[in-house]
Amino acid sequence: MYASCGVAEEHYNMAQQMIIRFQKENPSMVQCWTSDLTASDAVPNVMSLKEAAALNGEAVVLVPAEEVLLTEANVPKASRTRLRQVIPYALEEHLVDDVDTLHFALAEAVAEPPLPVAVVSDEKMAYWKAQLREAGIYASVIMPESIALPIDVDTWNLVIEEKQAWLQTGRYQGFSVEPDNIVLGVQLAIGKAVVAAAGSVAGKANEETAATALGMPKTLRVFSSAPLPDALATQLTALLVPQGIALTQQTSPHWLAEVATATMPPAINLLQGEYTVKRKRAKGLRTWYRVGYLLGAWVILKFVLMGVELVYWQQKDKALQAELDTTYETIFPAMVRTVNAKVMVEREWERLLAGAGQGEFLGLLGMMAQGLMKSAGIEIRSISFRGDQLTLLVEALGFTQLENFTENLKEVGLTVRQDSATSRGDRVDGRLIISQG
Repeated sequence: MYASCGVAEEHYNMAQQMIIRFQKENPSMVQCWTSDLTASDAVPNVMSLKEAAALNGEAVVLVPAEEVLLTEANVPKASRTRLRQVIPYALEEHLVDDVDTLHFALAEAVAEPPLPVAVVSDEKMAYWKAQLREAGIYASVIMPESIALPIDVDTWNLVIEEKQAWLQTGRYQGFSVEPDNIVLGVQLAIGKAVVAAAGSVAGKANEETAATALGMPKTLRVFSSAPLPDALATQLTALLVPQGIALTQQTSPHWLAEVATATMPPAINLLQGEYTVKRKRAKGLRTWYRVGYLLGAWVILKFVLMGVELVYWQQKDKALQAELDTTYETIFPAMVRTVNAKVMVEREWERLLAGAGQGEFLGLLGMMAQGLMKSAGIEIRSISFRGDQLTLLVEALGFTQLENFTENLKEVGLTVRQDSATSRGDRVDGRLIISQG
């Protein structure tokens, strides 16, 4: 069996959906059949797509029979993806238009070759979809009207309207015919069936009849809004009776009413390949999906923010560590390797305190720090304490900055002696002797 991606028959119900039929003679208006049209004499409403959208947002869409070619392809069994690649070229020599401008839709499930195929121009498919999208109509199915009617193995359907007609000869077979050529169209269909049946029977060991082998109809059902003209009825009867085919006519209910009651999935849905659409979810389910999406987005955002915060504090920690190392190197420039600045500062501090009076040293250091905070462009290269004096080796951006630093130290109550000041490129190296005033 060819691979299938169709709707399970036991779960399909056409009656739950609105039926929209595009009209070739008036593309701006459509026929619309809804579940409330239950009277036997009811006829489809004719309206614009916008008006149809107001009735129900989801629909099965029928397109004109003459716009879709129904044919068959003798190709080996394969996946649907592979079949969609092969079939255009298998049918190419039988088509007038370039296959690159055509859309090929496959029957849902067929046991053996040949595989039924519907062929329609990409331009038409794009037009129908654009019209539906603009009106806000979700189409779960787009199918040719020529195979829309439910059909039995021993029945053919003939739909006759004022300006068009079509004959459905099987679940996957049908074709349009001019109203003036209905008899000729039926005659050709019967002739084709007889020839095919004869070839089929010739290869069988039993004594099946040709009609049984091919499924030659026992009945031709005619759907029309008015009784058949006498001349047409007479011609059809004369053609059908010798083949053992009965002629019946149905003027009401409208043929779309039978389409609306179909319980089998569409024979060929044109919404395949690039035109496939995702089925809409139930409204309540869509609401829960939205809640789920929002909750999921919130959880993801929460983790993202936590990650960002973690990265921030890691960078902050690195920056603080770098600042601590810089401060250590400023205070103790002779140390070339900084392993743990905090521990090393504490050790140097203890060493300094061990060689001097703790109170006097801390007092000088604290007052010097006050002056340093008021000064810009000053970098301490080294500090040493001997006796009651603090010796600073500093690097300034210029003589002005060095003088400002000296004045700021004096303002906080220190006695400052500038032991040396040497220009070095764009910098000034200075040596200051500081003591309490």
